[in-house]
Amino acid sequence: MLNADSIELEGTVDFIAGDKKVLCYSMALYVEGNRYFRYINTSTYYLEGYTRGESGDPVTSLNDYREIDGLLVPFEEITYRGNNIESRFVTNLIYFNQTIPMPVYEYPKGSTNIISASLLFSLIQKDK
Repeated sequence: MLNADSIELEGTVDFIAGDKKVLCYSMALYVEGNRYFRYINTSTYYLEGYTRGESGDPVTSLNDYREIDGLLVPFEEITYRGNNIESRFVTNLIYFNQTIPMPVYEYPKGSTNIISASLLFSLIQKDK
């Protein structure tokens, strides 16, 4: 929201994503001529989800908020297109202000994924 050219409160709507239906404030954000929507729960004030808002655009739902070092973080992010799940990300663990050991960045044997050398170098430099 910080980079928005303007923000409009459009009232309250039922935010629907899959089986989730929550009463939310609908906020339209305008950034460089593009419109985005954020849906803020009217009871908890959590960000429930977001979308571009155009017909057929995917809708992302944020779920399973947990407090980590005083900060509420959604541990599940599901993107829907219509009623179909397009992607689902589940976070298992979050560290704040801790050094992550290098073996975490090693890929399992036989993996075809390759981390870029520049990214790995950047991560190593931040560790020092």
